[in-house]
Amino acid sequence: MHTGKEYTDISPIYDYAFVPGTTAVRETDEQIAAHSDPTYRLLPGTYGSAAAEGAAVSFAKTKHEGIEMTVSCFATDNAAILLGAGMKDKDGRQMFTTLDQSYYTGAFTQEGNTVIHNGIRYELLEGGALIAENEHRTGSWRRNNLTLADIPAEGDIFTVYTENTGSYAYTVMAEGTDAQFEVIVNTPTLQAVKLPDGRIAAAFFTKGSFEYGGETYKAGAGTAKIFG
Repeated sequence: MHTGKEYTDISPIYDYAFVPGTTAVRETDEQIAAHSDPTYRLLPGTYGSAAAEGAAVSFAKTKHEGIEMTVSCFATDNAAILLGAGMKDKDGRQMFTTLDQSYYTGAFTQEGNTVIHNGIRYELLEGGALIAENEHRTGSWRRNNLTLADIPAEGDIFTVYTENTGSYAYTVMAEGTDAQFEVIVNTPTLQAVKLPDGRIAAAFFTKGSFEYGGETYKAGAGTAKIFG
């Protein structure tokens, strides 16, 4: 967030198929409500994280309701790169990866696969084309809670996303920041990047190793590592 008000009271007009940072199929409110209650749902898979000075890694490899995914987030003090691989839906439905959905501030710019909105810069490095759009929406507070009065709500919403092609890599940082990440490996078993300060960070979903810059990096299954 840039101002802290990007999502204030946004729920009556939010598209819950486009939650920032997620990959999902596009469904209506009725289709989403028909899913089993997620309150006590356990998602089996491989999860982990690691932190070092000025950097952190978190990852997940999971499958639920026919959707498989392997995802990692590599963050520094002022930027992040997010990787996805092995994205599959058993029914072959088109999936979308959402970078952000928030209140529209009145302007955004797009140059190729780079979008700037509300002081935030999004860049898609891998995974097709970046789509940015704004839309005026209307709704009601009763949409999310039947005990509430049917009070109307409306607003302009900005969404930036990509039609998922099975994998992706994108960066998020403040406008004017030029943190340079390099994707080294992006597969369902290993995801690794070179951080802006030159360190190597990786998520190992199986025991393995990779070569980069004449060095060998290795770790056990379910391990996040920041080397250097």
